[in-house]
Amino acid sequence: LAFTDDFSNGNYKYHDPYAYSKRGFNEFRGNTSPTGRSFVNYKPEIYKPKFNGKIINVPYSAVQFRGSEGKTDVYINYGLPFDDSLKTGNSIMENHKTGLFFFDRYFHPVYEERKTIPSFDSSRIVAINDSLQIAVNSMEMTLVPQRGNCAFELQRQSDKSVASFHGRYEIKNFAGDSLMISDILIASQVEIKDDAAYSITRRNLSMLPNPGHSFSKAGNLFIYFEVYNLLKNESGLTDFEQTIEVVKFEEEYETLFSVIGSFFELFGIGGDDNIELKSNYQTVETDPQIYLQLDLSDYDPGRYLINVTVKDKISQKEKRVQSLINWQ
Repeated sequence: LAFTDDFSNGNYKYHDPYAYSKRGFNEFRGNTSPTGRSFVNYKPEIYKPKFNGKIINVPYSAVQFRGSEGKTDVYINYGLPFDDSLKTGNSIMENHKTGLFFFDRYFHPVYEERKTIPSFDSSRIVAINDSLQIAVNSMEMTLVPQRGNCAFELQRQSDKSVASFHGRYEIKNFAGDSLMISDILIASQVEIKDDAAYSITRRNLSMLPNPGHSFSKAGNLFIYFEVYNLLKNESGLTDFEQTIEVVKFEEEYETLFSVIGSFFELFGIGGDDNIELKSNYQTVETDPQIYLQLDLSDYDPGRYLINVTVKDKISQKEKRVQSLINWQ
């Protein structure tokens, strides 16, 4: 928008680029109309709806893994706090509606899914601490790699309370034949799927995410990730080194993080109190699934970075991913 003071009297008026006037010149070089139209398409006006209930804070996270046919599997995980009055047998009767939407860069719809979920199975309970438990669910969408805008919304039926998350989001590209690592799933349980039916299943494993990444001694802390495109040696085996670091997250790192879902890009952070677990593997799998349980019971409460580094000893390539947790 441009405003001009045609008569130099302090009375500024909106500059109409199509009006004919000696003093009605364009304030900027070139034609601004295409830029304006592009901006409107790229970032529509903000809409703030009025809800029947209050806005609530629901812990959530997003993780991505390689899908089939060059696509990417995206899981949106969320948890609802509950009390004992909602327990009926093996179910948590927390009726709610969810909506998951993805739009391209110009807000053209690409994916949408709406669900009504009457209850949670009791196996999906995550203990955050001694006084707080949440019931966890996951929603999945499979998309081609692209940049766009994601929205996740939830409405609790009992009191019409709502939670809403909107923001720019990039669907990662796991296609190709070079070494890659998926996102890190922060979970409270990982088991063989024949013995469990948690909210995420990857091949033979079933996982119960911890969407808020908050843990205490009352619960378990698992990490799960997938490695892609390891090379094999002459014996038909892969050979790789895996390093897991747990690093205290300091406040000065805060501005380096841009948070959308649970994705962070921050490298080179270290300290004297690091936990480092280094392992070497040889396997017939070129795309192994890896999970392990971490014990932070001897560490002070606070936020910690989990750094995962995988080095392929055959190709000498190395990849690293990170996630953030809150230890209470």
